[in-house]
Amino acid sequence: SLLVIDFWFYWTHRAMHHSSIYRAIHKMHHRFTAPTAVAAVYAHPVEFLVGNVGGVALGPILCNAHPYTAWAWFAVSLLSTCGSHSGYAALGADKHDEHHRLFDCNFG
Repeated sequence: SLLVIDFWFYWTHRAMHHSSIYRAIHKMHHRFTAPTAVAAVYAHPVEFLVGNVGGVALGPILCNAHPYTAWAWFAVSLLSTCGSHSGYAALGADKHDEHHRLFDCNFG
């Protein structure tokens, strides 16, 4: 599931930075130049479903995961997303903060 979500998120996130898609959909998420954990899932509904829910759900679906395992995976994924938007470098937020400042790097 980890490989699936990394692959899915990188490529859908990169696609969200295409100029027309960015203006219509992804710009909403980038309103936060210094993201916080609360704003981690602040996104256009299309981006939320395709990029976030799709990536998190695809791994357990492909692996035919037990529902409890899938729910645990969903919780870990949400905590990871909050961590990358937390402002703490130890949780990976430094790279994601850089992405929100520069827009053209650290898509994954």
